[in-house]
Amino acid sequence: MFALAWLADSESAVRQRKTSGMDADEAVNDDKEVDDLIRHHAEMQERIAEEMVHLARNLRENVSASGRIVREDVTVCHQFYNNNNNNNLICVAPECQRLQRR
Repeated sequence: MFALAWLADSESAVRQRKTSGMDADEAVNDDKEVDDLIRHHAEMQERIAEEMVHLARNLRENVSASGRIVREDVTVCHQFYNNNNNNNLICVAPECQRLQRR
C-alpha cells in the first residue's frame, strides 16, 4: 500500500515538474510534437528495415549468380584443358585449380 502511495505521489510530482512554466495548450503541443517525432522515427526505422531486407535479397541473388558464373568458368577451363593437350596450354591447369578453390 505504501509503495502505491509513493508511486502516485512521484507521478504527480513528475507531471507537475513537466508542466511547470507552461500552460495547458503548450503542454498539449509539446506532447503532439513528441508523438509526431516518435511516429516519424518509427516510420524511418520501418523503411530502413524494408530496405535492408531488399538489399539482403539482392545480395543473396548476386552471390548465387556469381557462384554459378565461377562454376561455369571452371567447367570451361577444364573442357579447354582436356580438349587441348598441347604442351603450351599446360599453364591453364593452375588457373583452373585456383578457380576451383573459390
